[in-house]
Amino acid sequence: MKTIGQRVVAVLAHDGIPERGRVKYLAKTCGFSTSTARRLLGDLAELKTQTLIRLSDGLQVSFEWLWDGRLTRFDLRTLRAHLIGLKGYPPEAAALMIRFMTACSTGHHRAENLLARIESGQLTLATAARLYAHATRG
Repeated sequence: MKTIGQRVVAVLAHDGIPERGRVKYLAKTCGFSTSTARRLLGDLAELKTQTLIRLSDGLQVSFEWLWDGRLTRFDLRTLRAHLIGLKGYPPEAAALMIRFMTACSTGHHRAENLLARIESGQLTLATAARLYAHATRG
C-alpha cells in the first residue's frame, strides 16, 4: 500500500510541479509551514484529521483516497492522479479507462457488458477500456 506522502507526490507530479518546488507549492497551496510540508512529503508528519482535510482541499483530491488509497467515489482528478501517478499508466491509457468508467456509471450497454467480463476475471480494466474505445469510435 502506498503512503499518504506518496499519494501527495503523485498528485504534485500529475500537476507538473517540479520536485524542487514541491515543498513551497504544498505549503502555499494547503496553508502549511515549509517544515510541515517537508515532513508531509517525507511521510514524517503525524497526521491529524484537520491536516488531511487541508491537504485534500488544497490539492483538490478525495479525502478518502488521500487517507487510505481507496477510490470510494468517482472523482476524475483523484482517479487520474491514482492511475498515472501511482499505478504508472500512461496518460492516454488512463484517459481510456476513465472514459470507460464514465460509460459504466451512466449505464452504457456496451460498457456494462465489458464490466461484467472484468468482474468475472475475463478482462482487465485496461483491456476493457481499449475494447470499449475501439467499439465506440465514431
